Amino acid sequence: MLRTFLLYIYSLLLDLPRVASGKMITGSVMDEATKQPLVYAQIGVKNSPLGVITNEEGNFSTNLNRASSTDIVCISVIGYQAVTLLVSKFK
Repeated sequence: MLRTFLLYIYSLLLDLPRVASGKMITGSVMDEATKQPLVYAQIGVKNSPLGVITNEEGNFSTNLNRASSTDIVCISVIGYQAVTLLVSKFK
């Protein structure tokens, strides 16, 4: 059974106008149970070349200026269940 993970998005709580303007967003991906950072997690927009991976501390930064509010953000790590969210959820 795959472990689930919790995405901690500290500064990803954006409103859509800021997303549309291309502001940089940052966040961390961590294990829900242990609160340990997940290294090299993939964060990307489905069916798009937009995407990044987390660093050695589980942190990432990117912008969604080319993503629409109906696009889907996928967060995945080997050994964990993937999480998908609409871009519009990042308020």
